[in-house]
Amino acid sequence: MVVFKIGPEQVISADTGATMVDLCGTLISIVIAFSFIMPFLTDCGIMEFLGVIARPVVRPLFHVPGRASIDLIASWFGASNAAVILTREQYMKGFYTRREAGYIMTNFSLVSIPFCLMVADTMGISNIFPPFYLCICVVGIILAVIIARIPPICTIPNTYREAVGKQIDEDIPQEKGMFAYALEMSCKRADKFTAKTVVTSGFEVLMGMFFDLIPIVVSWGTIALIIATYTPFFSWISYPMGMYLQALGVPEVLQQHRQHWLDSQICLFRRFCRWDLPP
Repeated sequence: MVVFKIGPEQVISADTGATMVDLCGTLISIVIAFSFIMPFLTDCGIMEFLGVIARPVVRPLFHVPGRASIDLIASWFGASNAAVILTREQYMKGFYTRREAGYIMTNFSLVSIPFCLMVADTMGISNIFPPFYLCICVVGIILAVIIARIPPICTIPNTYREAVGKQIDEDIPQEKGMFAYALEMSCKRADKFTAKTVVTSGFEVLMGMFFDLIPIVVSWGTIALIIATYTPFFSWISYPMGMYLQALGVPEVLQQHRQHWLDSQICLFRRFCRWDLPP
């Protein structure tokens, strides 16, 4: 509809569908690059090694395998899109359950350090970036611990993909040490790695992203932008946050919220009635 300019203005306008199509250009670039880099993360033994090492901390805190730490690293130092792609592939191969994959995508695929630095620079607080990002990390970890234990995440079936079953084993045998077992598991995984794995796995991920992930991103993103652009829904649901910030002493929060709500109502009135009203 957007490419051929067919359909209602609410769907194909520059503020909704066209914006999502433009953003998907960036996503496609990430997908193409990461599809052929990902096998080096997943099939060379890195995830097996860190999975065993990080399991005593990650499993009790977040209820996910230790190998999920790789998803977190990929998100924080790369891009959240890359972490989502990585998590999806691990679920498809039987290393995550449905609940674990949903939880990791929701809580571990955070905004990366480069993007946060750009936001801090835009806000004029790049000189205090370390404490700024530290606050984001601390709050993110606290929320991740809480969300792992409450609905809707805890209600998702904790089952592996039926086509492949469970393919993960991070339990350390009693007769082996943690480091030795982590090294053994990583070497076993690395022995199976070949150049053919990079090509076949990369194309498999690439096709899956093009025909599975990207259409979903465009569709739901367009729906969200339609709601944000043509309805006051987000103004309504953000009002409690305005009251909360006002209680914390942030000045003129609700006044700005009311002005934004009034401007949005006038804008909506103009769009639906198509009257040339004075500003």
